[in-house]
Amino acid sequence: MDAAAFQTVFTSRTQSEADVVIGLLRSVGLHPPDLLTSPHIGFAGAEFGYRVEIPSSELEAARRILCEADITETPSEPGTGANGDPLTRV
Repeated sequence: MDAAAFQTVFTSRTQSEADVVIGLLRSVGLHPPDLLTSPHIGFAGAEFGYRVEIPSSELEAARRILCEADITETPSEPGTGANGDPLTRV
């Protein structure tokens, strides 16, 4: 499948969390690619986020599974809150 055939279903700030979501989706028969082949959000070699991709044809099923598991989306742009405002570290 080409990259256009995949869509982001979940974005995580940690690789561990993304791996758990990938495992959940695979356990119900869906086909997310490994993180090594999914786009990451990074700068100068530092990873800031991990996008869990899913084939477009499985997108609605993946969303339903994540909703049923009460797994909520983290902000797609690291460093921003749910409303898109920048986060400030104190």
